[in-house]
Amino acid sequence: MKNSLSLLSLVLLITSCQEKPTSFPEKLDYFFNPQETTIELSFPDIDTVDLSLSLWQHIERGYKLDTIIEPAAHPGKVTKSLLLEKPLLVEVTVNGYRDEIFLLPNKAYAIEYAIVDNGLSAKFSDQQAGNINLYYDQKSSLVDNHDIRFYYSSLASSSTFEKVIDKFDALESSFLDLLSKSRAALQLPDWFVEYESKNIKTASVVYALGLAGYQEYLGVESGSSQTVENRIETISIEDTMVMMNNFHLGLLDIYLSESIDRDKLNGPAELYLQLHQNSSELKSERVRDLFNAKLLSNISKSGYDYPETLKASILASISPKNRNYVDQRFNTIEMAGEKAPYFYLKNTEAEFIDSKSLEGNLVLLNFWSTSCPPCFKQFPFENELLEALKGERFELVKICMDTPEEKWKTVLKKHQVQGINLISNPGWDKKLNKGYNNPAWSQYMLISAEGEILIEKSLKPDDPELLKLLRSHL
Repeated sequence: MKNSLSLLSLVLLITSCQEKPTSFPEKLDYFFNPQETTIELSFPDIDTVDLSLSLWQHIERGYKLDTIIEPAAHPGKVTKSLLLEKPLLVEVTVNGYRDEIFLLPNKAYAIEYAIVDNGLSAKFSDQQAGNINLYYDQKSSLVDNHDIRFYYSSLASSSTFEKVIDKFDALESSFLDLLSKSRAALQLPDWFVEYESKNIKTASVVYALGLAGYQEYLGVESGSSQTVENRIETISIEDTMVMMNNFHLGLLDIYLSESIDRDKLNGPAELYLQLHQNSSELKSERVRDLFNAKLLSNISKSGYDYPETLKASILASISPKNRNYVDQRFNTIEMAGEKAPYFYLKNTEAEFIDSKSLEGNLVLLNFWSTSCPPCFKQFPFENELLEALKGERFELVKICMDTPEEKWKTVLKKHQVQGINLISNPGWDKKLNKGYNNPAWSQYMLISAEGEILIEKSLKPDDPELLKLLRSHL
């Protein structure tokens, strides 16, 4: 069993025979509503283990979502229930050794661990799960053969972006070849092969672009804008994970802003206008659309007011085949009357708050970030609002996005931010963006006691009319 978490977030799939379904599906289903998944870990040869569990979003990229069991000593058996909407990875650390478990929603997993040969051995009964586990062991050995660590250590001395990408392309080819051979040899199910194939290909694109960005950070030539553009062109505009990530399309900012004198610009609106105008230099229509969609994403999330003419101009430049999708993504979808999308986020006490637990209260939901200056201006007005509605069935729920947890806690303490404070993370940021129509930072939504969205873009706490509005719904 390999103990290192590889570049592509290698996983082990282990299932068991308990109350929940244990048979593998014929196809991989994604649930809009979360399904309960149970994990039981046992260590028959160890009385007490130093154990921790962390969730990772496996497909697309290995974002860490939450630490669900903090590092600590635990008895020889641990059971944990999770609410999952899609496959996730659990990283298990036992007495310093690491393993990864691939989880599907609405299943029960029982895993018996032993420490052998300076590694973890997992015992399970399902043959198909064992075969998938063997596939990932073989995949892990391929990573060792290609020596991923060397790729990173050699970045600063690599003469071209293309040479680094050639190595990643070779690794991707090896992964896909192994998957093809394992499909027959290990009788891997079709849904898993489809899932893993997408994961390999998407991760290859994402990490290749990440390397280009890292080389730029090191001051190493990362290739021409056309080289980066060619790599980005393989991404679909519907792939919101990439579209929402500043890091990848930000590479194009480097090339498109070379001719811009930022000192002469009057605010961010002029910068976005210049970047939009320079996007005509991009040769690929798809990449131009992605880049301009990213500009709209930044505008919608910034918390500042931008001219409607700027938004309209950017949207009009996007090709007709993608314009409706982008328009819906960032502009026109109305959520009023819909059920508020589910979330399950951590508060300042490291407790997880389920959005369903808020039902029965009128909720003013706020999305914000520590990098959003307009958000800070609302803090004192929020506290006044809470004082005015003390004793009422009302909750102010603040979800902080795109922020390290320690910085979030520091800001809350410094500004004495009240209400129910929750922290998001890269994985949940993506889900919240999708579910809540890409909310702007400093945006407030009013949600009924039944959990339905009353007003998608509510008045802000510094507006005296908000208190009257809230009282009219209590």
